[in-house]
Amino acid sequence: MTTILTYCDLISDVLVMKQLFDRGKSITLLVTLLGVSLGWQAVAAYIFNQGTALALCALLGLKPMIDEYRSTVASPPLPGQLIDNVYVLFMTRMNQLGLDSVPQGFVQTVIYLSMAPSERTTLQLISIISTCCSIGSHASRADACIDANPNFQILEPWLYPIFPSRLTHKYLAAGGQAVAIALYAISKMVAIGILANGVSTAAAVVWLTVECASLFAVRAYLGNWRVYISGLDGTSFSLITHVVQYFCMTSAPMLLFRMPYGLSPRVYLGFIVWTLLLANPAMVVLGFVGGGAAGVTLLTVCAGLVAAAVVALLSGAFAFSLMDPERRHTLYTHNTAKMHLRNFWWYHAKMTAYDGSWTTNQDLIKLSTSLFFSDSYVPHDLVEQWKAVNWEAWTNDPPAFFTDEFKAGHVSLEQMHKVRATKNTQTRSSRKSAVTDDTQKKLLGLPSQTTLLDQWAERLRKEGHSTRRK
Repeated sequence: MTTILTYCDLISDVLVMKQLFDRGKSITLLVTLLGVSLGWQAVAAYIFNQGTALALCALLGLKPMIDEYRSTVASPPLPGQLIDNVYVLFMTRMNQLGLDSVPQGFVQTVIYLSMAPSERTTLQLISIISTCCSIGSHASRADACIDANPNFQILEPWLYPIFPSRLTHKYLAAGGQAVAIALYAISKMVAIGILANGVSTAAAVVWLTVECASLFAVRAYLGNWRVYISGLDGTSFSLITHVVQYFCMTSAPMLLFRMPYGLSPRVYLGFIVWTLLLANPAMVVLGFVGGGAAGVTLLTVCAGLVAAAVVALLSGAFAFSLMDPERRHTLYTHNTAKMHLRNFWWYHAKMTAYDGSWTTNQDLIKLSTSLFFSDSYVPHDLVEQWKAVNWEAWTNDPPAFFTDEFKAGHVSLEQMHKVRATKNTQTRSSRKSAVTDDTQKKLLGLPSQTTLLDQWAERLRKEGHSTRRK
């Protein structure tokens, strides 16, 4: 269904461009957005080492269909492909969202509302609706890809899987989420379109900028705004990441963003409520104060926004009711990255990747946690306590990580990053060689998925641990 909606969206976009061009309207921005989306898909095919043929297919708009097919039939990765088919499909869906459906939807809505009622066409309306349906479907399916991934389920059992295990319930929950996001998206597009046409495009830009800054202020107050990965948590990159997350939240509030490493659950839920119940109506009122849009009335638009908000909230509530009862609290319970590292990774994590292999050793899990995550979120008091308790034992029987740097009171993050960079360079230089998926993962410092599952299953059998939160 997602693939069908993708091509309905693509075809309707092209037809609208032709229609506008025939009427002498400028379509430069619409063509540019489409070109960037197709071009980036081709670049992604090259980056993931999927071959020249697939890169050319991407330029023709065929990559979503090919990636969907290869993932559905469980085809083996292409020779030399750097990531598995599930991740490829996830990245393709995110590209469709961020570079095609969302910007095309906003631009087409502004154009539609700026035209005289006699100039508007049914095709334009169909294109906008298909775009919003595509946004909902892409967002829901991308969340489902993450949720079904065994790596996420094993490493983050407090967070995944959140979708129900029963297949019919899973489809119903995904459908409810898709409907909710589609209505959320069209509400935001209409609100921004009314403000841009009633007042000015600059006013819409100012509103979005202030909203983005306000969201950042909330995250800064909670101390949860930096990228969670050590080495990528610098101020500039974290600010860029925040802006990207904000624009995704304006149109496609995926469950991914409720993660402690993202917005955090309460900020995620609060932003959705703010958008549907306060921000959108406020933008519409301001837009009509400035003149509104031809052919529509304030009462009509407000009634439509209320109806869309009610149905979106009901659809979201329906999806919520079907989700895993032990994990759906992760949609609203306050939990920042700092809290999650302290409460889960330090005391309850059962497995992690360290030095190219998966381990269940608690000391290595704690060491990996202090190395991998941003220093802003690492529980330093617990790290020092862990060292104090184990120092004598490590001195008598030194583990591999008990190096001079560690003894000096710090672990060399710079050295670790150099090792990562070396591995990535080795991986890029081996693109032309036909390596298997498992071999490539070893080059990247990751164990194979099969090995991970086997190790974890054996761990559960031996110790009887439950991956569910108590």
